[in-house]
Amino acid sequence: MKTKNLFLVIFISAMSFSTALAQQANFGIKAGGNYATLTGNEVGETDYLFGFHVGLVAEYKLSPMFALQPELLYSMEGAESSIDMQLDEFFLKSDQELKLGYINLPVMAKFYATEALSLQAGPQIGYLVSAKNKYDISTNFEEDMEMNMSGTEDVLDELKKLSFGLNFGLGYEINQNLFLQARYHLGLSDISDYEDQDEEIEMEFEKIKNQSFQLSLGYKF
Repeated sequence: MKTKNLFLVIFISAMSFSTALAQQANFGIKAGGNYATLTGNEVGETDYLFGFHVGLVAEYKLSPMFALQPELLYSMEGAESSIDMQLDEFFLKSDQELKLGYINLPVMAKFYATEALSLQAGPQIGYLVSAKNKYDISTNFEEDMEMNMSGTEDVLDELKKLSFGLNFGLGYEINQNLFLQARYHLGLSDISDYEDQDEEIEMEFEKIKNQSFQLSLGYKF
């Protein structure tokens, strides 16, 4: 709870300060690709999932070297996982793809090392709007009894709606309008929802957190 309150204070303060400087803002759009996964024991072995992000940005120049950049983005994140296990006559093969759709609100502090190159860091709040798990599972109970299951299920109710994290990245101004950004997102909050489970069970698992790399191309008006 303390972490959540800290992030809320940071965001409210940053947005209030940004509003006061609205007349100095440059607005734009950005879009790009995500390379996302989940971390934590509960998710087992996971692979990275390709996704995308798109949204609005605003840059408030505080000085020639410093700026604030709040953003409003839709971002597709999640992870892939696979299991291929054989034990005597028993086998289990599972392929799953978890896609998580977030509305993200990052606020980046930018330090311009040169006129074009900037170092960036800042907090991010995300709100989960969709969660789909696509699965394909094959197993057997006996040598001549095989079972196959496949489909897509909605798992939105199994995950927490709010997520919190930190972003670190680089930006490069190609010209007055076009810019490139590379970013790493480190999730700090547990996104799994254990409210209906026993506390002893919850303590056995690490927290499940988002993690992603992003590459964006943007345009400032």
